[in-house]
Amino acid sequence: MTSQENKLLRILCLHGYGQNGEVFRRKLGGVRKLLKKNAELIFVTAPNKIPPPEEHSVTDENAQINDEYAWWFTTENRMFDAKKPSDICLGFENSLALIEKTFEELGPFDGLLGFSQGAGFVGILCGMQQSNWLKYEFSFAILVGGFKSQCHPHLNYYLKASSIPSLHVYGENDKVISREMSELLLEQFSHVEISVHPGGHYVPATGPQKQSYISFLEDRKREIEIENRKKAKQIQVGSYTLERVEDSGSEPSEDDRHANSQGGDHSDSVCKEKGVMKADKEGISKQTSRKMMDSNTHEDIEVSSSRI
Repeated sequence: MTSQENKLLRILCLHGYGQNGEVFRRKLGGVRKLLKKNAELIFVTAPNKIPPPEEHSVTDENAQINDEYAWWFTTENRMFDAKKPSDICLGFENSLALIEKTFEELGPFDGLLGFSQGAGFVGILCGMQQSNWLKYEFSFAILVGGFKSQCHPHLNYYLKASSIPSLHVYGENDKVISREMSELLLEQFSHVEISVHPGGHYVPATGPQKQSYISFLEDRKREIEIENRKKAKQIQVGSYTLERVEDSGSEPSEDDRHANSQGGDHSDSVCKEKGVMKADKEGISKQTSRKMMDSNTHEDIEVSSSRI
């Protein structure tokens, strides 16, 4: 195996409402262990702190209570309700800026993983990427317990269905984000894989759900490896894209030897037949890439959360 084939996928993980990056990282400890041969998970904390309940003061004993964050709020008093339409998305611009900065400082990232409000945010970012409104790129998305934002300012982000591969995981008995809400979100994607579990609002990773994560990521890893190999062979010359094709090392054919013996300059036709270098005026290579397969073993995990 080459070093490229061993390269881990880098996944940026967005926590749910009322969590933070460190809490989410600890909850996904089993996931990190499960994916250690395929992916590296990087966690980030949303920039908008949730105000503590009035009955609590900020002391060392209850600091954990005030260590809760959101990607945006739907009310002026910094509260959030995924089920109610709102004209307010307070703090959303801060979150967009944070993700852009994270890509600049810690990126690139191959994909995004979001849970609950984090999954809702991932859905928005996918729509923004489809409309070329982002300065960075990612290749896939995993959305667990996600939903389509009911904030009116977010409607523009759903104008185009996202074409990147996406895995949608949700529970039949989720009382926080209903199955119907998650299914409304998946309609915004054109390349969809779905894994439904019988439970509630948590990240399942047993039984069929375990295999759905593994298969999805292995497919993405193969796709990215193929694309990277293709790019490595290309040379941009003006508006042309030239692609190197490895010589098979085979002996010259009888026709080639005959042409050479006649003194004719046959090198140009041989080059074209073998496809040693190919140019496409539109910058799109017509050379077919070969798929490289690999497999990895995984362990079982399960992560849950009662917060959005």
